[in-house]
Amino acid sequence: MQTTTQFLLVFFLFEIPGFAQTFSESTLPIVEIYTSGKSIPYDGKITASMEITFYGEGSVTSIHDVPNIWSGAVEIGVRGASSFSYPQKSYSFTTMMSAVQDSNIVILDMPREHDWLLINNWNEKSFVRNTLAQKIFSTMGHYGVRMRHCEVTLNGQYIGIYLLSEKIKVDKGRVNISKLSETDNTGALVSGGYIIRNDIYDGTNGWPSNFHPVGHSPSDHPYFLFEYPKESNITPQQRNYIKSFMDTLETSLYSQTFSDPVNGYIRYISRSSFIDYFLVNELARNVDGNKKSSYWHKDRWDKGGKLKAGPIWDFDWAWKNIYDCDEFSRTDGSGWSYKIVDCPADVLSFGWFKRLLQDQHFTNQVNCRWNELRTTMLDTDVLFHYIDSVELALAVPQQRHFTAFPVLGQDNGAPEVGEIPATYHGEVVKLKNWIQTRINWLDANMVGTCGVITAIAKNEETEIILYPNPNQGSFMITNKGKKREYMMYNSIGSIINMGELAEGENLIQVKGSEGLFFLRAGDQLLKVIIH
Repeated sequence: MQTTTQFLLVFFLFEIPGFAQTFSESTLPIVEIYTSGKSIPYDGKITASMEITFYGEGSVTSIHDVPNIWSGAVEIGVRGASSFSYPQKSYSFTTMMSAVQDSNIVILDMPREHDWLLINNWNEKSFVRNTLAQKIFSTMGHYGVRMRHCEVTLNGQYIGIYLLSEKIKVDKGRVNISKLSETDNTGALVSGGYIIRNDIYDGTNGWPSNFHPVGHSPSDHPYFLFEYPKESNITPQQRNYIKSFMDTLETSLYSQTFSDPVNGYIRYISRSSFIDYFLVNELARNVDGNKKSSYWHKDRWDKGGKLKAGPIWDFDWAWKNIYDCDEFSRTDGSGWSYKIVDCPADVLSFGWFKRLLQDQHFTNQVNCRWNELRTTMLDTDVLFHYIDSVELALAVPQQRHFTAFPVLGQDNGAPEVGEIPATYHGEVVKLKNWIQTRINWLDANMVGTCGVITAIAKNEETEIILYPNPNQGSFMITNKGKKREYMMYNSIGSIINMGELAEGENLIQVKGSEGLFFLRAGDQLLKVIIH
């Protein structure tokens, strides 16, 4: 009788939909959640306890080990839109202060904070689509949301592999822009920082754009939503400022002089961030990257002040062929993610890239950046090495996950085109093949043109070469002739930099400027593009 009772207890504690299994140890971090019998709500949060345990890469962590990462109270709730209906839920949680602990904690080497996410992998059988995108964006030089694979139990029940993730928010270790207080309502103080996004509008959480995307009816208005400050916290002055800024930006973007290298849209956006945002979403052909999961952030004018694209978010429906509009169902690697603006969708895209791609300066810099990245982080050897490392780390945990959720070989979540692999390794191979096909197409069809801009005099001994071009305000000039003076002008003829070129290599740095410039050295004139 006692043996039967113990067996039933174990079965109950580790019961999962359609299958029962025990879970006692992992090579991944283990997250244990206990709610004292309460259900975790979608609308709101409950107080629960959480233990996070991990003893390092290459070690085996047991659920019986003393939790060494976090042990304490959390407020936790179910999160997500379409994922809300998945059998494996996603959660947001906030670590709470105790008598001996601050509410801000370091989790698995991620910077101190108190707002975190547990993102499900119900729809993501490779376990790598989100982390790969974030890794790329981070390596590009932007804030990439940090994520760690872990295994999770809820009230003793195994609920699969999750991504323990940072939440997008203003913080020194996350979106590092100025924080706004309720008194920051004038001057430079009111100019930042802000996080806004393109998403579903409920009538209160944002505002409609005064413009419509290229090729759309004047009645087609995308919506901008307040992410930071939240609708409930933003002051009237701050609301008016960011709305006015966005309207001014779009007025410039949709004007006849939008591509002017000094007075066009470049006055309001960081072109380099938009180029990288464009490329990572196009590489993954992300169906969500230009509508519901589009984020931008803006710091104060005295700290730069331009609107920057990102953080990127939500790539579980990316890196695959899905039945959406034609751009996303193609199997030959073709199609453009930004064209979601012309597809039937639940949210109208902001559509800016359709306009930006009408600017030759923008497209040429996109092309240069793509070619640069293809020799480094976007080399397929680099990408596939990372994917292989994830597959190796999850070799055993994925068996537990797919026992709990036997979805291999099934079309669940994103409506995929073609055969669905029946094994985890098959999913990884399919992903790598997709990436190779996609990159081949992008290599052949990338927008714009790129080339090193050189000026060569008749006498080869006086050759001057400028590189890289475009650049971010720091470039080299190779002077094979005698010493000579140089002057650098903006597009309206004002001198912004001058000096002397020595024989050989010369480093030139121009701070705080973007656009098209001209550098004259002797009788030679070179174009310089700074973004």
